Parts: sequence; C-alpha cells; structure tokens
Amino acid sequence: MYEGVEFLQHFINRLREKKIVMASLRYKPYTKEMAFSGDYDFITADVNVDAILQTLFDLASEHCINFVINRVKYGKVMIEIYNQHDDDFILLEIWTYLDVKYAKSLGYILWEDIEKEIVYDEEKGYRLSLEFEALYYIAHLQSKKKDLSVALIKTRLQHYLDALKNENSTLSTLYERLVNDTASLDKIASEANDILIEKGLLYTEANKEKKAKVQEIRFKRAKGRIYAQMLRKVKVIPVVGPDGVGKTSVIEEMKRKSHSKIKYYRFKGLFRHSLLYKLSSLYLRKKLPKRVPKNQYDDIYGAWLIRIASLRYPFVVLAAWLSGRFYFSDRFFHDFIIQDTRFLEKEAKLRKNWKELLKLTPNSFWFIHLDAPTEVILSRKDELNVAAIESYRRYVFQMYLEKPSLLYSYINTSLDLQRCVTPLLHTSKLIGMK
Repeated sequence: MYEGVEFLQHFINRLREKKIVMASLRYKPYTKEMAFSGDYDFITADVNVDAILQTLFDLASEHCINFVINRVKYGKVMIEIYNQHDDDFILLEIWTYLDVKYAKSLGYILWEDIEKEIVYDEEKGYRLSLEFEALYYIAHLQSKKKDLSVALIKTRLQHYLDALKNENSTLSTLYERLVNDTASLDKIASEANDILIEKGLLYTEANKEKKAKVQEIRFKRAKGRIYAQMLRKVKVIPVVGPDGVGKTSVIEEMKRKSHSKIKYYRFKGLFRHSLLYKLSSLYLRKKLPKRVPKNQYDDIYGAWLIRIASLRYPFVVLAAWLSGRFYFSDRFFHDFIIQDTRFLEKEAKLRKNWKELLKLTPNSFWFIHLDAPTEVILSRKDELNVAAIESYRRYVFQMYLEKPSLLYSYINTSLDLQRCVTPLLHTSKLIGMK
C-alpha cells in the first residue's frame, strides 16, 4: 500500500523537480506523526494552480490515490489526499494571497509582494524567507484567534524562536516574549504587522494601487460566494468514467450508505428519449456509409447530442430540486466531447471545437471522476482499447481544468469499495447530503 505521507512527499518533490513554485506557509514536517494533525498551508501564483493540480492528478492516477479538490472559496484550493488502507486523509490548503486582520492595513498580502520573499532550497524546495514566515505566522495566530496552548502551535513557536536565534535575527525577541507570555499575542501581532508594513509587504489605505487590487479580490470573493450558493442548489452530480470502471457499483453503494434520497440517473436518456434525437437520426443515419450501433452513432454525432441534451438538462435540474433528490448522473456531457472512443481502430481525441462545446456544458457544484488502472478496467469490461481508456482519463481532467467544478473527486476503483465511497460520503456533506 502507498501511504498518504509517502505520496505527499513524492508530490512535493515532483513540484520541486518541475520548478513549480508552491511554498510552504509555516513549519510542519512531512511525517506520519504530523500529517494528520491539522493541514499543510502553501502559497502560489494563480498561474501555477493548474500545473500543481495536473501534477497531483498524474501522480495520483499512477499510484491509485483518491483525492478531492475543493475550490469553493476564491483564491484558495483545498486538496484532500486519502490513504489507501483507511479513511484518513491529508489536507493541503493552497492560497494565492494572504489575509491579515489588522485595522491599520488593507488586510491582504498580495502574491506579487510575497514572491520576493520566496527562496529555493535544493532539499526542501520552495519556501518563504524565515523572517517573513515568522512575522506572518504571528499575524496569522492573531487573525484566526488561535489557541496558543495547542501542541502543534507550541512546536511551531519554539521552531521559529530557535531558527531566528540561530540566524541572529532581531525578530527572535518577539518570539521570546510570545513564548513566555502567550496572553500578549494581540500586542506582539500589532508589532509584527507594523514590521510587515515597514517592509512593504502589508499595505495601508494610502497605497491607491494596492487598494484597487485588494478591492478586486474582495469583489471576486463576494462573487464566488454567490456563485457557490447558486450552484449548490443544482442537485445533479456527474459521475464519469470509462465502461467497466464501476459507476453503477459506486452510485448504488452511495444510495445504500447515504441518508439522503439519491436517484441513479442515466445521462443517455437525456437525449435518446428526445423527439429531436429520434427525428434527426432518421436523416443523420442516412449520411453514414453503413449502419452502426447506437453507441458508435452517438460517438459520431456527439456534438449534436450535446446540444440536444443542453436543451433538456434544465428540466432534469428542476426535477431533482422539486423531488428533493440528488441525481447521480451515469455519464455527462464530457463523455461526448471526447470522440472516437467507441471505435477500436481509431485514436480517441477531443473534438476540434471542444472548448466551445464545454461552454455549452452546464457546470456542477460536484464532479466525480472514477478511474482505475487500464488493465483493471479491461479485465472488467472489454469495451474500449488501451489508448482510448488512457486518453479518456487525461481528457476528463483537462476539461476539468478548463471549466472547474467547485468540488472534484478523483476515485480509483481498483481500491476496495469502502475506500471509494468514504471520500464521497465525506465530500457529500458540502453539498447538503446527509
């Protein structure tokens, strides 16, 4: 079994090898003892997020690791990395800005300023400069009203005190005072924030340029909250994966273990029961050189079926809402944006106008991607060729990056059913399931 901590270390090392900047925000070793006590916090640039998530996906699909991506809050990506042998998971929080609750300041530290404080270590990868990390940690403790008696916080305070003393930094006096008198946090945090302002890392209202950028972040955060609230009301949850991956088994097990009402919904019914589909097929089939099975016909005319399905989809959303049920959709629009999966002699690929088709695709609050090693899928059902399965896996995630759902679950069904369903049950609470 591949332990979650081992996978995390592998992931961090791969990012370092690829020179993708994801710097740790505060001290926490990558050990079994520490991994499941709280989360790991990182900072990166907006432009790095897709590369980080792609690296995560590539490694997780290779090593059969389940994970969840949560992008409900603007500027923050949360990743849950699950163990293979139990229900524990490691939580990563990746930020593109930092917030500080300090009345004298604008309240945010922007990536463009943080970037100057990032250093590279051949062994540890990218990290913040010690002084900035130490100053921000004090600001963070005060902003979040943390309990300084918690063991992990005590460990961190001592770590920064020792490290600052080792570098003969004058900031060590702040930590000496804080370690000896935790009740003085508010006063010491004010001093730390003033130093951040002096260093040009935290800004006041007087800086008009930074104020405009902060206002933009606030607007996007507010917009994101409204969007998330609206999308959460859509109770249709796509479940995608190649034939043989176990979509039916996973959905039925969710129905069995959840207290909420769940309906197994077949996406193909969305267009195959349409009068427009039936009438158009009379004409479109005549354009084909020979008669083909329904699955191949749907593959050939997938772009047209997406348009038919998009017309009827709002009625499915309405039906789910009125019934109070969560519709777990076996397949979704994404399956038909990929073409030639049903032809063993052809190479599967995204349609030429795939980005335009993806724009027609309704977004979902939660998107479930089921996968397994290619040989496992073929042993269950020999419907697709090796290249088609591997292309499908890659293209589904590519479409997610292009148009991300707020929650994305990657579940590798080569693990036992409980390991597959537990992360889904955990995530389902965020969409209101019980």
